[in-house]
Order: sequence, then C-alpha cells, then structure tokens
Amino acid sequence: MGLNLTRNTVERLSPEETKILVADRCLSSMALIPAFSDFDSYRMFIPASVRTAVPALDRESKVPPCIGPNLNHIGYIAASKTRLEDAVYVILSDPNRFALNVLDALRIYFKPASESLSDTKNAQRLWFLDYWYRALGLSVPPGLGPAWPIVVWYGLVAAYGFVVTARGLLKKPQDIPFHTTIAFMWVTIVYATLVANLTDIWENNRVRFMVDPYAWILFGVFANNVFGAVTAAHPSLRIDHRTEA
Repeated sequence: MGLNLTRNTVERLSPEETKILVADRCLSSMALIPAFSDFDSYRMFIPASVRTAVPALDRESKVPPCIGPNLNHIGYIAASKTRLEDAVYVILSDPNRFALNVLDALRIYFKPASESLSDTKNAQRLWFLDYWYRALGLSVPPGLGPAWPIVVWYGLVAAYGFVVTARGLLKKPQDIPFHTTIAFMWVTIVYATLVANLTDIWENNRVRFMVDPYAWILFGVFANNVFGAVTAAHPSLRIDHRTEA
C-alpha cells in the first residue's frame, strides 16, 4: 500500500519540494527514490531481509525471460511501511492537493481499459476492445477527462444495486440468495472504486476492468426488470412461446 500510495502523494510533489521536505526530515530519504524501484535502491534504508526459503519471497529480481524487480520480495514490506509514513505526511499536510490527485485518479479510472495496454502485442490481440470503445464514443484523447458514459453507467448500476438490496430487505418473503448476490456486486464495485482511486494513480482503469462484469450483470437485471414492467403494462408486447400440437 505504501508503494502505491506514494505515486498519488509524494511523487506528485515537485522534485524541489521533495528535496526540501527530506532535508527538513519531514520525509524519509526514501522519498527521493521512485516507488517501484529495484530493491538495491532500498537496501541501505531498511533492515536486512530474513531468508524464508520461499523463492517468490527471497528473490529480488524476476527470473528470465521476465525482467525487473520481484515486487513479491519480502523486503518490500519494510520499504512499504516507510513509504506509507511519507505518504500520510503529505496527505495530512495538504489534503486539498491530495483531493485533486484523487480526482485525477478517477479520470483515469473511468477511461476505457484498453488505454492501459502498454504491451504492443497485447494491444494488437485486443484490437476489438479499442474498436468498440471508439464506436461507442468512449475513447478519450490522452490528457482529457473521463469517458462520461462510463461514469454515468457505473453510477446508475451501483445506485440500482443499492435500491434492489434495500427493497429486498423490506420484502417478504425475502429472496436471500438473489439479494445477497446483488449486494455483493454493487458493494464490490463501490469498494474497488474507492480503494483504487484513494491509494494509487497509474492504471486505475485496469482495476475497473476487473469489476466491469458485475456492472454488466446489474445492468442486465435492470434491463430485465424494465422489460418486465413494460410488457406487464402492454400485454401485446409479450412473446407467446407456446406452440400448437
């Protein structure tokens, strides 16, 4: 958490501000290091790591052909704690700035997830995602605000899920499996949105992509209920599936 939150706090300061705060001992010397650096960059600031005999925890770098730091290395836990202290100091010293950073994170969160595909081969394989995002008018030029249709969609499905849950609590008899499932989905959407944007600013829309299926299911329940209400009011719209013998 400390490493992620650093990107939405300490790393949003200017280099000059960071140096002054480090010199004044308001921030640790670690604040001068980019958040997800190789472990060698952190070694002098934290205690020696305990060997666990678990390769995923002991290795400091990924195994070829993968490259880069192994962020599962146990030493990053100590680094994260120090970075979290720095991040909290920045938040408390200037909460208004942090609020603006969260708004920037939300702008990323509500953009098409295909915009986070830095890997060219993956982008080529998922060309149809980008095609449909553009066709639906959801793509946003870099540097601009969110895709507002996604913002409205998420707001509506989360609110609808809450309404369904509230009505389910008052309804007798209660359909506990159905309403528990609906509650789980909209609560997860709200939880993921809050955590992703309060603690990071990078690939927020990639996080949102993971809960998109819940939004689609809630939208499907909404559409089904609307269709049921319309056909109940207009019997002529009902489809007769009966077949003659």
